[in-house]
Amino acid sequence: MGNMVEDLGSVIKKGFNTWKANLCISLPILFSSIITAIVALIIIGSAILAAVPSLPVIFHIEVGHFYRKRKHM
Repeated sequence: MGNMVEDLGSVIKKGFNTWKANLCISLPILFSSIITAIVALIIIGSAILAAVPSLPVIFHIEVGHFYRKRKHM
């Protein structure tokens, strides 16, 4: 048996050349992944923005408590 060791650079180059030769197959998957990531970021960002105004209510935080001076009677 011969030595089956192959350089990582040649493996990556062969893989990229194969990917480049089959762009009609790989591009839709790549675009789908990018679009899915963008939509996921929009959904997560929307959920965070929707939750932020209600966070003081959830945690019973008095907004402006540290900035308001209380009057002692």
